[in-house]
Amino acid sequence: MIPPPPNPLAAALLRAFEARASAEQIAIRTRHGDREVFTGTRLGTEAGALAETFRGWLGPPPRTLMLALPAGSDFILALLGGMLAGLTLVPVPLPRAGSHSDRFRHIAADSGAAALLCLPAHADAVRAALCLDGPAPCPVATLPLDPAGLPAPAPGD
Repeated sequence: MIPPPPNPLAAALLRAFEARASAEQIAIRTRHGDREVFTGTRLGTEAGALAETFRGWLGPPPRTLMLALPAGSDFILALLGGMLAGLTLVPVPLPRAGSHSDRFRHIAADSGAAALLCLPAHADAVRAALCLDGPAPCPVATLPLDPAGLPAPAPGD
């Protein structure tokens, strides 16, 4: 069961999920041409579970979570889960291979990110970009999230 929404946006999302519980709300075309469909029920269930995990991990809002995820279902669910949890979300492109720019690290520091979420395949590159000119301003977590194995978030303000 999803706890009461922390903000009007979360409440509006939950109403939209319920109103179209069995209807298609989002469809994603994969690189292989397959079509992944999300009904209101699926969005509410999967994004709601992520929201609960985010709240348990990062604590109550206001908290900021960076999303370094490629376009697709993982990004959509993390985005909606973060909105349901009342987080401030900072979507960022993945760091380029071989880049020596400190832009990625500065975004994390300037946003006050409590953590950064990415896929396991990108974790090493993301960690390297965060540590380019000093210690990482926030920890990195990978999907799927295991509540028992999440890193401690960066301290909040």
